[in-house]
Amino acid sequence: MPIFTGLAPNLNQKDVRIAAAFLFFPWKWSLLQRGNEVKKVEQWFERRFQAQYAVTFDSGRSALQAALKAARIGEGDVVLIPGYTCIVVANAVTQLGAKPVYVDITSTLQMDLDVLDTFFSSSKKQNIKAIIVQHTFGVPEQIEKLREIANKYNLVLIEDVAHTIGGSFKGRALGSWGDISIFSFGSEKVVSCGRGGVAITNNFQYGNQLRQAQEALPQMSIRVVVQYLISFLLFFLAKPWYFQHSIGKFFLAIAKKLHLIPSIISSREKIGERQPEYPTAFPNALATVVFPQLLDIDANNVHRKKISQIYVSQLPKEIQLPFDQDLLEVSVFLQFPIVVDKPFSLRTHLLQFGIQLSTAWSGSPVAPKDVSLQVAQYEQEKCSSALNISSRVLLLPTHRNISEVDAESICFHINQYLLDVT
Repeated sequence: MPIFTGLAPNLNQKDVRIAAAFLFFPWKWSLLQRGNEVKKVEQWFERRFQAQYAVTFDSGRSALQAALKAARIGEGDVVLIPGYTCIVVANAVTQLGAKPVYVDITSTLQMDLDVLDTFFSSSKKQNIKAIIVQHTFGVPEQIEKLREIANKYNLVLIEDVAHTIGGSFKGRALGSWGDISIFSFGSEKVVSCGRGGVAITNNFQYGNQLRQAQEALPQMSIRVVVQYLISFLLFFLAKPWYFQHSIGKFFLAIAKKLHLIPSIISSREKIGERQPEYPTAFPNALATVVFPQLLDIDANNVHRKKISQIYVSQLPKEIQLPFDQDLLEVSVFLQFPIVVDKPFSLRTHLLQFGIQLSTAWSGSPVAPKDVSLQVAQYEQEKCSSALNISSRVLLLPTHRNISEVDAESICFHINQYLLDVT
């Protein structure tokens, strides 16, 4: 079987059966948009994180912007965000008229606290209203210290937990430290139904604002819901044939051209513009897909840790980021990052062995690599570490469809490549 980091990595037969039932059983069509599964997802998050409020949206990015609005972030405000991030995080800030200010990262993907300190010694510190903390690829941020900084300067701490559900720091769940925390159900996240997200909080004011924002949303159009459901079937059919004379690859390319497969990040988003069809409510059909995955999250996280440990033990230390043992033990990697001098060359080399690794976060400190850094208001000279890591990173799969044999095969071929180029 081919090995993929992306292309709907979590997809299994249960997801396909649920999608097919909604598509082909007419008595289910009335439940495409509204139904009980959305509330079940929200209640799962309330129980898991002991949150008073869990409010779903069409995506993590919509949840993030709703969180910023609930915190009254607006024109002229400054929001501190990681120097290595995704364009949708920057867009959530800029589309409210606020300014994203990027904080460089350390070699372990965490915000550099020494750099962060400099922002509070400047004359402009009074404009800083919030910090967005991102647990990149599932590596926990220094969240306890960031919580202290937010308290000290009366800032709203928004915890971006899009890359992990079930991770922890000092025995406390990631997602329980922020004033508001957001999660994503995007196609390559730890649980995935194509599109979806949730914001959680224990703050009464923020919770009411989030719920009001949700209630004002239109339903996701039936056309778009059906598009996501069809994409599950298309990926399931095409992936086994992806490298067989490029049959699967061609099939998916045609499907995308015919708009049967939605884009993860639209061309509008890459230049900072709003998607006119979003935000919307989270549809019942996609909630029905994601809910069983939430019930399986702990078992799947154990699997991710086991696969990550194979990479740690079998790949050279010089291409691994310098995580200490304590950090490795608490990290639940969405994807396992390595750093090599020519990530795109290595990726091309591995394709001949049926291994397609992800360069989704390679080539730019604001992913994906074809976004406009100018639109994102990114100051490259202030984020040298983020620039260095993003230019060299390559992401290895840890998802539930990767076996231990697959992981060992990836390590073998990477090691062979490294021997050949030295």
